[in-house]
Amino acid sequence: MIAYDLRYACDHFVGIATYAYDVLDALLQVPGDQHYAVLWDPRQPHTRFDFSRLRSHPLVTWTERPYAPLSPLSLAQVGVWLRSLAPAVYFSPFHLLPFRPDCPCVVTVHDVRSLRFATELSPWRRVPYRWSLVRATRARLLVTDSDFSRREVTELLPVDSARVRTVYPGVHSGLGRAAPRRPTGLPEGGFALVVGDNRPHKNLVVLAEAWARLGVDAPLQLVSAGPAHPRHPDLAALARAAGACAVCLGRVPEAELVWLYRNATLVLFPSVYEGFGLPLVEAFAHGVPAVVSDIQVFREIGAGAACFVAPDSAETWAGEVRRLAGDREARARLGAAGRARAAEMTCDRTAKGVLALLREAAAGGARDRGLSGAYGRSVHVTTG
Repeated sequence: MIAYDLRYACDHFVGIATYAYDVLDALLQVPGDQHYAVLWDPRQPHTRFDFSRLRSHPLVTWTERPYAPLSPLSLAQVGVWLRSLAPAVYFSPFHLLPFRPDCPCVVTVHDVRSLRFATELSPWRRVPYRWSLVRATRARLLVTDSDFSRREVTELLPVDSARVRTVYPGVHSGLGRAAPRRPTGLPEGGFALVVGDNRPHKNLVVLAEAWARLGVDAPLQLVSAGPAHPRHPDLAALARAAGACAVCLGRVPEAELVWLYRNATLVLFPSVYEGFGLPLVEAFAHGVPAVVSDIQVFREIGAGAACFVAPDSAETWAGEVRRLAGDREARARLGAAGRARAAEMTCDRTAKGVLALLREAAAGGARDRGLSGAYGRSVHVTTG
């Protein structure tokens, strides 16, 4: 039995919640006799996904306890929970490692951005954050989202690189099944879309400055979709400060996000740091051309399928937006290349990669206990 920690699919999380839900949904479609004990906190808000299908699945034993996913106390509580379930292996789509689980654990470290940028967290938050990541290295295996993130993990944390594995997140096969719905408040006309929040590493200021350079005859309106952290200015505020204009829609439901992807002229990703960038792959899957920062992880994910721009050059961003807005053939080429890349990155592949690691960890745990391998021989996942 595999213990799967679905508590992270609550509304508090954005990309991590999507990952948590989609990976389990895809795992349940992988042939085999594996069974899942799903850990759930019924008190958490969870409005984004249909959990009824997972709850009623024949391969699922749904188990609930009021243990908040980010509570320090829950590390001990989940350890007790796991000891009562006695699974062959525990999987978490986040990096928090329970105390004394008495089973092999596989946890996910999506990125270590806040270790790379020391000023991103206050000292009182940075210390426990680093402690939690160092604790994560005690897991049997660590999963991360890209080879770039794997290198960052092994450089910044005390862990043997052989125990850190890359499994690319994928686009869910159901993406776009929701009937598209035009968001309220979106102005008429062509637009360039930004998907994500407003934290500083998203580098939204370069887009504000680029639109200021484009001026009143900008070929596209600038639109963002995603949650806004109150500690940081949103794209609209940044644009106003630069003398430009942008529309912030905030967090939108899936039906509206699908509409935005399908109707955007361009999708823009100006980040200076990412562990992966799932919205980029979603844009690829919808065939919308993407303009992205020229950083390592985007080269890894989108080489040949995106237009790369120096992250700190507002002038270059403005120039590429103007060029692509006026070049239908170039946009079509990028859109086709993006679709081909997205076809290589599916949740099915993600689930099979994660399952191989869970089997490997479970087999190693069985050997440690002097038992025969619970899942047969180890299966290694390449980091490509």
